[in-house]
Amino acid sequence: MKIFNETIYYNAGKMKDDLIYVSSCGILLPDPNYVIARENSKTTVFAYILSGGAYLTCNGRMERLKQGDCYLFPARTNNKIETDPLSPHSMLWLNCRGSLLDSLVEAYFDVSGPIVAMHSIETEFARISTLIQSPSGERTADEIALLIHKILLDMRSSQRKAVSSNSTAVSPMEDQIANFISNHIQEKFSINSLCEAFHLSDRQLSAIFKKKRGCTPYDYYLSKKIELATAMLRDSNLSIDAIAERLNFADRNHFTKQYIKKTGISPARYRKSVQMTTD
Repeated sequence: MKIFNETIYYNAGKMKDDLIYVSSCGILLPDPNYVIARENSKTTVFAYILSGGAYLTCNGRMERLKQGDCYLFPARTNNKIETDPLSPHSMLWLNCRGSLLDSLVEAYFDVSGPIVAMHSIETEFARISTLIQSPSGERTADEIALLIHKILLDMRSSQRKAVSSNSTAVSPMEDQIANFISNHIQEKFSINSLCEAFHLSDRQLSAIFKKKRGCTPYDYYLSKKIELATAMLRDSNLSIDAIAERLNFADRNHFTKQYIKKTGISPARYRKSVQMTTD
């Protein structure tokens, strides 16, 4: 079992199936090695990013998280949260269960992928962390349920405002494509996924992007991956093998070939040159 730098509070009361129940909550401090994966978990997880960044994957779809983001992992999903090693995140988190909670989440959100909203849960977290440490009576359980329901409603409201704002200020298509690629930089490149996301054919999408950016979507994707790899080589202690794995290269050799192709120098030689400069 992995041990991370965090404070955890456990519920002193007993779970009631018909209520929203918080089994535990905690505060995670920055840890460059933090990664948690769950398969078909019975727990619904809420978390709020206090600082830094992380990569969130739910049912095969990835989102880049930043300070101020609140995310929700629905129960019975396959999910993973992995910190950005260049800017490890800190966060507040809540582990919850209950049939009422499951029904509310399914009613309010699209549970097929990550659920993210710009919304703080700091006030609710402070109250819940206090309540679950005391012997749980009916009033305490009801107050916790109301607080969790409030978080759900606030997240849904925040998502709707974001959609409304985006619909009134649409950025150029090539910028939207570039942002989509940047937000999925740690996934394997798929032109089909891009085409589906923007309802364009392969030829149309490539022509639009290349006209403004001067390169194909794949070249842009690879350049961004190499930029991120360079930052990891310079600013983190991750091994070259670990960087290759995190950035979804086939293996270290594939990573090295692509890195040399883009920069003219191998990852190992670049890291050594940086270390010599800083010594």
